[in-house]
Amino acid sequence: MESPRCNEVRMTVGSEGCELYIDGRPIKYEKPENLEDSLKMIIGKMCDDLLTFIPDFKVNTISFRFNDDHSYHMWRPIYKERFRQFLEVDTLIVKSFHIWAWLIPTDILNYDKLRVRESQYLTKEDEESIMKVRVERKETVTIDGKKTYTMTNFIKYFREGQEETYVDEPVSL
Repeated sequence: MESPRCNEVRMTVGSEGCELYIDGRPIKYEKPENLEDSLKMIIGKMCDDLLTFIPDFKVNTISFRFNDDHSYHMWRPIYKERFRQFLEVDTLIVKSFHIWAWLIPTDILNYDKLRVRESQYLTKEDEESIMKVRVERKETVTIDGKKTYTMTNFIKYFREGQEETYVDEPVSL
């Protein structure tokens, strides 16, 4: 895979607003008040901005997080309209509260280039903003010209807003 313009892209899509992180630098998209199609508008703006950072449709790591069902179904056709070819990605991470979002990459990625696929299914544990994450990680390794896979499954916890800090038990938060 040739060098991408940026190394890591993280996209968060939710009814309350969206965020795009390009190599750790955030771009926030807030919904304007009193506009009926405001979520559609900010998703479109976010996808347009993303195209400026990956015009060659190549990136090492891309992460999608969907905070609700409505925003996912709004995001998908807008994304596909703007990205008319498959992305070449080494590592894909999909985070969602809905298990169906794990199917996201089937028609947006070049699977021949995908080496690591990680799905994170999020559930809220309690009123204290503790989140449970069920992680499934599949890695492709080529040995003597043949592809083989390793699969890892585990459960972690984090406090909402502190997603970078995972722990093994919720009492550790």
